[in-house]
Amino acid sequence: MQPTSKFFYFLQAASPTVPVPLSVPSASLSSPLPPESVPVAIASSSIVPTRSGLFLSQHKYVRDLLASTNMSGAKDVSTPLSTSTSLQLVDGTAPVDSSNFRRVIGSLQYLSLTGPDISFAVNKLSQFMHKPTTTHWTTTKRLLRYLKQTIFHGIQLSKSGLPALTTYSDADWDGQYDDRTSTSAYISFLGSNPISWSSKKQRAVARSTIEAEYRALANTASETMWLVALFYELGFPLKTPLVLLCDNLGATHLSFNPVQHSAHEAHSN
Repeated sequence: MQPTSKFFYFLQAASPTVPVPLSVPSASLSSPLPPESVPVAIASSSIVPTRSGLFLSQHKYVRDLLASTNMSGAKDVSTPLSTSTSLQLVDGTAPVDSSNFRRVIGSLQYLSLTGPDISFAVNKLSQFMHKPTTTHWTTTKRLLRYLKQTIFHGIQLSKSGLPALTTYSDADWDGQYDDRTSTSAYISFLGSNPISWSSKKQRAVARSTIEAEYRALANTASETMWLVALFYELGFPLKTPLVLLCDNLGATHLSFNPVQHSAHEAHSN
């Protein structure tokens, strides 16, 4: 397999503050790295060694994205989405350039791979790429303003002696205006390190918050077991019990007795 980028950056031990670019257009990804070198940047990502581990940041990619969308001087905001905005296919506002909208959303999807805080917002906006409106573009620009506010935020990866796998599950019931579906979301931590997350629209319509949370919980359990199998295949079987957390008491009780699911009286919308 060939690397997608011709340049990788390493921090030489003899010069701890100067990154040196090494051109490796034909190197294999399986080739060993020089023992005296520590990778600090690959493509647009910045990996900074810290006292407790590594800090992963995408500030360069965010800065380039803001510049390409003329949002570098925009006023920043503290949240990715506004709670007062309801996104829908037909909202009465004028259509916008779909090519540019798809380009920006594609960049945001890439950022969501290392940014669990924008995963939900990106999932919402991605559902309107075929026919975006002014409202969708305004919401996208708000997300860019949030990225400007959090441009130097990132993921801290810390060492842990015997890490436990803990996963949080949640759902946004009836959050899709057009088809009344809900959204499932989860994030998994190995010790204190976030290693997997997702925000995805549910396929069927949930008739209650309990049903939406239960479906999200079932999907999260499936993803968690996949992670367990992956660690086993890599030769690092987990030695601590799995922890799966949900903020809905009804869904939690239902998960202990799924036989009662069919008899559960859902509160209809």
